[in-house]
Amino acid sequence: MRVRVRFLAAAADAAGRRAIELEVSEGARLADLVEQVYRIVPGLRELAERIPLIILVNGVKRGDDYVLSEGDEVAFMPPAGGG
Repeated sequence: MRVRVRFLAAAADAAGRRAIELEVSEGARLADLVEQVYRIVPGLRELAERIPLIILVNGVKRGDDYVLSEGDEVAFMPPAGGG
């Protein structure tokens, strides 16, 4: 099944792109997708080692065991700063 992956702000800079589409197996968990993305986009893994990335599925923060569905959109982004 296909899943769209978006990279926002510093994550887009680290990935060198704004989005990709990936094929994942039926029953794939969010953790599986994250590992697949980090293999394909090593710059993103390097960023995640320096700052905690927020990962959303269809705009909602989900746990590593969340089971993905066809057409889901997963977004990687750094935490927002401000004050």
